[in-house]
Amino acid sequence: MIIPSEVIESLQGGLSLLVASCGRDGRPACTRGVGLRIWPDRQHVTLFLAIATAKPVSEQLLVRPSIAFVISRPSDYRTVQMKGTVVAQRDAAESDRALVTEYVRAFADQVDDLGVPRQIGLRIAHWPCLALDVRVSEIFVQTPGPGAGEPLSGAVP
Repeated sequence: MIIPSEVIESLQGGLSLLVASCGRDGRPACTRGVGLRIWPDRQHVTLFLAIATAKPVSEQLLVRPSIAFVISRPSDYRTVQMKGTVVAQRDAAESDRALVTEYVRAFADQVDDLGVPRQIGLRIAHWPCLALDVRVSEIFVQTPGPGAGEPLSGAVP
């Protein structure tokens, strides 16, 4: 699966990122992601999860590496869901801190524009982080309206 340029371009800055896993017993776990990097090959992404909140997800991924994550822009609800397989899990490097800090700042700015005080958004636990390298296998439209839940094909709504 190649992540389309339209997806990359439409989901820039101030994004909400929710990451989910599922254990062998079928029980889900979910946490807020605090950073996202799309690889140059557009087939992989690195997700950043705060260690303070990621334990249930990260433990499940060690046993069952299937992952789903939803990326949404709060200002207009443009949303996609991606599914894939975690190919590596590690502590984020110090060199990733600026990306994570900027990601959280942009999210706080976005929700501030919608009435949630910026300082609330900045309180999101975000460092230290885990870095999850994910091979993306599926992308779905999740923007509310016609086509929500359908596999992505063509332009991003």
